Amino acid sequence: MIDAIERFEVTPRMSKIVRHGGIVYLCGQTAAGSVAADITSQTREALSLTQAILLLVFK
Repeated sequence: MIDAIERFEVTPRMSKIVRHGGIVYLCGQTAAGSVAADITSQTREALSLTQAILLLVFK
């Protein structure tokens, strides 16, 4: 059996999230905050965005 490809947050140009075969592929997740923020703050923001996306996919 072939696994289905599921797409989330689809635009005419791309899907921000794709799930296939138990693997989730995400488009680039970067910190949108101040460029002056330190690497720790930027990492926290990017990981928070990633967590929100995974919760959406695996709800």
